[in-house]
Amino acid sequence: MSEKHLEVFLDFDGTICLTDTIDHLHNLAIGDMEGKRLEEIYVAVTRGEILFREGYDRIVEALNMTWDEAMHILEETCLLDSGMPEFISWCKENGFGVTVVSGGFTKLIDHILRRNLSSDLVDYMRIEACAIEVIPSGTSDTGDSRRAKWTITHRDSSPIGYDKSKTIGEVVATVKEQKGKDVLVAFAGDGLNDVNPSQISDYVFARRNTRLSRWWESNVGLPLNTVGETEREAEGNKKWWVFDNFSEIKKTLAAEIETR
Repeated sequence: MSEKHLEVFLDFDGTICLTDTIDHLHNLAIGDMEGKRLEEIYVAVTRGEILFREGYDRIVEALNMTWDEAMHILEETCLLDSGMPEFISWCKENGFGVTVVSGGFTKLIDHILRRNLSSDLVDYMRIEACAIEVIPSGTSDTGDSRRAKWTITHRDSSPIGYDKSKTIGEVVATVKEQKGKDVLVAFAGDGLNDVNPSQISDYVFARRNTRLSRWWESNVGLPLNTVGETEREAEGNKKWWVFDNFSEIKKTLAAEIETR
C-alpha cells in the first residue's frame, strides 16, 4: 500500500447524481424538456460567446418554482449513481477524504444526498458549493407566473463562478501539513466546469459521453480503459478513464494506489 494519502473530489450534477438537477429544473420551468434552449447556452459558452457563469446565471434565473416544489420534483426524479454508497464506504474505511465540489447549491446537494445515503456517509463528505436564495414572488393574484425568484451567489469571481481547482489546492495543502504525507488527488466529473480541476488531478474519471470526456479525448488522448497496451504505454502519466458507475472508479483506484 502506498504511503501517500488519497483525497477524492467529486462533482455532483451529472456525476454523483445522474440527473443535472438545475438543468432539469430549468427545462421544466420553460417547458423545454428536449433541452434545446439549454444546449444553446452551453454552445455559446463553448464558443466563448459568454462566460460559463453568465450562462449558468441565465439557467438559474429561469427557475420559477418554490424551493419546496423544486425539492419535491428532485426527490422524485434525481437518482444517484448506484455505486455511490459502496464507494463512499470504501473511502471512509480507508481514510480517504471525500469532498463534493459543485457549481450547484450546497443545501440542495445536502438535501438530495441525505434522501439517498445514510447520515454517516453524508457526514463523512465535505460539500463545497455555491449559495442559493429562493424568494417567493407573493400571492397568486399578482398575475406573475413566477412563484419564486432564484438568485445564485457564486463561490468566486472566476469566469466559471467556482474554480474547483482552488478548493482542491486548499484541501491538499491542509491535509499534507496535517498528515505529513504527499497527497494523491482523484477527481470525477462530467461538465465544462470540471476541466480545470481535472487538469491538476492525478487520477481523472469522466462520465462517459459527457462534455468532460469529450474535452479530455480531444485535448489529451483516449481514456486508459478504452485502449490497448501499446497505446496505454504511449499515454505516459496521463491517467484518465471514462466511467459508467462508481464501482469502476473504486476498482481502478484500488489497483492504482497499490502500485504507488
